[in-house]
Amino acid sequence: MIGAFWNRNDSFFSESIRGLEIDDFVVGFINYLSTIPFSCSESFVAHREDDGADMKNKFLPGLIILLILTMSTLVFAGSEKDNVLFSQVSGDQKTVFLMKDDGGEERTLVTGKDIKVFLIRKHILYYTNHQLFEYLPAEQKAKLLNRFHEENITVQSLADNADSTAAPDQAVIVAETPYEQNFYILEFSDDSIRSVSNPSLASSLSTTGTSSIKVLNADGSAVAVVHQAGVKLRFELLIQEKANDKLKTSWTLPQNMTVIPELPIWSPDSKLLVFYARESDQLTGFYSLYLYNRTNHKMSLVQEQVFPVMSLNSLSMGSFRPEWSQDGKEIIFQYQPYGLPTESLIFKYEVGRDRLISLTGSRGHNLYPAWSPSGKNILFLSNRDSVQDELYVMDDKGEHLKRLSPQQGYTEWASWYKTE
Repeated sequence: MIGAFWNRNDSFFSESIRGLEIDDFVVGFINYLSTIPFSCSESFVAHREDDGADMKNKFLPGLIILLILTMSTLVFAGSEKDNVLFSQVSGDQKTVFLMKDDGGEERTLVTGKDIKVFLIRKHILYYTNHQLFEYLPAEQKAKLLNRFHEENITVQSLADNADSTAAPDQAVIVAETPYEQNFYILEFSDDSIRSVSNPSLASSLSTTGTSSIKVLNADGSAVAVVHQAGVKLRFELLIQEKANDKLKTSWTLPQNMTVIPELPIWSPDSKLLVFYARESDQLTGFYSLYLYNRTNHKMSLVQEQVFPVMSLNSLSMGSFRPEWSQDGKEIIFQYQPYGLPTESLIFKYEVGRDRLISLTGSRGHNLYPAWSPSGKNILFLSNRDSVQDELYVMDDKGEHLKRLSPQQGYTEWASWYKTE
């Protein structure tokens, strides 16, 4: 019976609900209901002389049932899982997996040697044996896009920094041999690939030789411009804002500082810019994480000495790239205490509270933190349980840690994959 079952299992049921992340008020209310004594007979309600107790017996079980059903609806309505795409290396074999962030619905996309994986928005591409394929999750199969005579290719998005959904559904392919470099445009609409020789396209794919990098914010009202200042190894950051259809410089980084050109990142609401900077007169030292506020035109320190200059080569994989939450209230980033290459933590910064929280406390390194599309979980690599990196997921509080990668091999690359 409901009453008897509830009284025996109220503690277990409460903990189960907490595991589903139901609001604490609801959990408290259920625990309160469970302390109210009532009895149930085979006719469901035991007659009592006290009319108040009789009314409680009549309506309380129904109220509990209704509350449970309501919560179940809320739980299952929000239980949709995010997808994770990653490659696992074991010996000379590489396997590409696609699964839910709870480890369920695992799919093996491809297994073989010398496989390169590219995720261009919703398109999953992989290159092997001079052939470029696209994997179609809905059909659970891959289709051949093109064969290349070049030995090595990379695929990059042509999406605009401000709004990737508004950009053409295209990608640029850089194909290389020991003697040449060729450029192609991939049209996802019809799977066509055409050769291009525009020098401006080639220069836009690398920071080498470029005079400036421009990062437009989401609403198009401001742009962060990074350019090399003079002959010194200094990159200057300035903010330009639109006024009467013209760009006007509203803020400039102090002249004694330099930034990492590729990593100024706007918040989703276009009001804040996060970036790494250090003193420019030192060839060694540390980069610190800063926040620029367009409202008051002030720069504030988020975390000093995040990583040493000597770790800069790791940025090609985006290891230290800070990531905004979808609501723009939080930033996650990798922090390397004391510059030790063998240890790193994942920090979360709460912008409104100006508060830093360490999400990982284990020894070893924790790398490449990334928000899930739903904003509930964080994907990252770690060697906490093995010599090499493995794939883990945790919630935004650093709890409910789960390993996603297989026991064999190590995780080479991983990303969230959002279906449409």
